[in-house]
Amino acid sequence: MRDTKRKLELFSFYDHSGIQQHLEQMAEKGWMLEQPGTYLWRYRRIAPQKLHFAVTYFPNASEFDPGPTEGQQILQDYCEAAGWQYVTRWAQMQIFCTADEDPVPLETDALTQVDTIHAAMKRASLPGLVIMVLLALFQLGFQCWQFLEDTIDFLATPSYLYMVPAWLLILLVNVYELVFYFRWHKKAKTAAETTGEFIPIRTRHGFSMAVLTLALAFVALALLLQADRGMMFFMAVWFIGMALIFLWVNSIKKTLQKMNASRGVNRTVTLVVCVALTMALMADLTAATLRGLRSGWLEDDPSVETYTYKGWEWDVYHDEIPLRVEDLIDTDYDQWSTEETVNSSILLAFREYSQRPRMDALDQPDLEYDIVEIKLSALYELCKKSMLERYWYNDPEEFRSVYLPEDGFPGAADEVYRYYSRYYDEYTPYDRYLLCWEGRIAEIRFDGEPTPEQLYTAAEILKTA
Repeated sequence: MRDTKRKLELFSFYDHSGIQQHLEQMAEKGWMLEQPGTYLWRYRRIAPQKLHFAVTYFPNASEFDPGPTEGQQILQDYCEAAGWQYVTRWAQMQIFCTADEDPVPLETDALTQVDTIHAAMKRASLPGLVIMVLLALFQLGFQCWQFLEDTIDFLATPSYLYMVPAWLLILLVNVYELVFYFRWHKKAKTAAETTGEFIPIRTRHGFSMAVLTLALAFVALALLLQADRGMMFFMAVWFIGMALIFLWVNSIKKTLQKMNASRGVNRTVTLVVCVALTMALMADLTAATLRGLRSGWLEDDPSVETYTYKGWEWDVYHDEIPLRVEDLIDTDYDQWSTEETVNSSILLAFREYSQRPRMDALDQPDLEYDIVEIKLSALYELCKKSMLERYWYNDPEEFRSVYLPEDGFPGAADEVYRYYSRYYDEYTPYDRYLLCWEGRIAEIRFDGEPTPEQLYTAAEILKTA
């Protein structure tokens, strides 16, 4: 039977009422708190007993202190004289317990208690909550930018799509904590000044845990459903690396505390180590990703063979593709490299195909085409607009390449567009077409001007591919 255990706790730092009640319940079950933390709390086994707990705050304390400050020691002596035994501390939070059935209250002045909690919150939790809100807003803004830059890629990529609800939930839980706290503080301050009554805090511990669990579920979906092996590797290693950095930095902080390092030294060393480890993680992760891409072990579809041409090594793929050059022209050439890339989410699938000859046979034609399969009909117009504006980039309007309606192939698709480069009002056509059907859009890039028969053949195959 283990004498210690760790338990996930998501109590708000200022929720002293909820923490007191929870610790009393744990003591009745035979567990005494040893050390609280941001997420994991450590308990030790005791004889089950009925205890009263008191959570108070000392604003001038810090999580980097090597031990109790002089003021904290005076507070502990006062509490022990009143029958309260010191249990543990967590930054500005001090925890005491007593077996007395009717203990002397540690807090007697409501206004002082409210001001003390607020002073501790300004040093402990409020900056972190504000930072998380700003981080979530930044991430959501970045996701919006990605959506506007390439709507198709965003909607088809799970690692982009599922991180939006994850960051929204993270934003929700942190905004909820801030709003809840400031509403309580305003009411408690007013009550303390007018009636001398202290209004207890009643946070919704289960709500925060449920929201964060759901956010983690979306992060897991973003990882598990990501088809791009390189992106999945990057995200997985990033999250694991950040978790390890958190553990290492926390371990260094505690080691310095045991060595009686001053608050300033501990804070400086911990911050420097945190920054250094984060930079090292990013550098190593980038290097590992590049090595993986160069070696091929991060490719979703590794090449099946290679050949050398003019001192360079070239990959050859043999993926099954729906439309081939042989469907459009008669050719005896058979040294093709055919490649398929697929990104798919619950909203749409984006498939890219290519067929290329070897570098020593560039007189042979190549073929490239993309298929957008729209799974939610309401997204059709949005996806079509994105494909029509795909090559606008940041060019001024007078130089912006455009897709214009093409009337020369009636019946090939519901709508047919051709790609034109633009110089002021002069348009130059290219051998690139956009074919639109209900729930499906295909873009095809021919190698040379297609005949009507070739375009009709391509449209017939891509319509159901």
